[in-house]
Amino acid sequence: MSTLVLLDLDRTLLSCNSAKLWMYREWRLGHFSSWQLLQSIGWLSLYHWGKADVTDFLRAAGRWMGDELESDLQQRMTDFWEESIREQIRPRMIEIIEEHRQQGHILALLTASSNYLSDLVAGELNIPYVLCNRMEVINGRLTGEMLKPLCFGRDKMEHAERLGDELGIDWTDGYFYTDSYSDLPVLEAVSYPKVVCPDPRLEKEAIRREWDVLHL
Repeated sequence: MSTLVLLDLDRTLLSCNSAKLWMYREWRLGHFSSWQLLQSIGWLSLYHWGKADVTDFLRAAGRWMGDELESDLQQRMTDFWEESIREQIRPRMIEIIEEHRQQGHILALLTASSNYLSDLVAGELNIPYVLCNRMEVINGRLTGEMLKPLCFGRDKMEHAERLGDELGIDWTDGYFYTDSYSDLPVLEAVSYPKVVCPDPRLEKEAIRREWDVLHL
């Protein structure tokens, strides 16, 4: 039976928090207000320290982009990828991905990031499946609503289970690479939890459970 390898994006495949860089870029370009930037930084800082549920932030960020042309967002995200993010892919994670590919494992992103960035990363690394947050689009415009279930925390398990059902495999008999304590439910569910450059709470938990910790 095939083995599924799930990969988080920010601070796992990437060495940065792309959401924070994106918010600063949107603010500089005049797409976000200073107040929206401050809210974003606050939410993301609390999230990094394992002190906040980021679902409120995801919903707010979706509302901020309501009524925008999807094509405009796609173009800005492509520019962002080319200017700032492609170079942030961790070389060691590229090697790990190739090691799994050589073993015939199935690769998938499992991330709270949007499809607009996740699809670009997946295309670059030849990852065939992308489990992520997606925004509702009607007639080419964003409505401001996020599609449910959100891909965050425990709800990531629902996305992984759907993919497992689609592929006819048990997703829990696989791997998950992540840096974030918010991903603890998925780490607990899989056979091979892999902790990458973890946040402080996850590092303590990983050491306690004797999980593999990769400091890249």
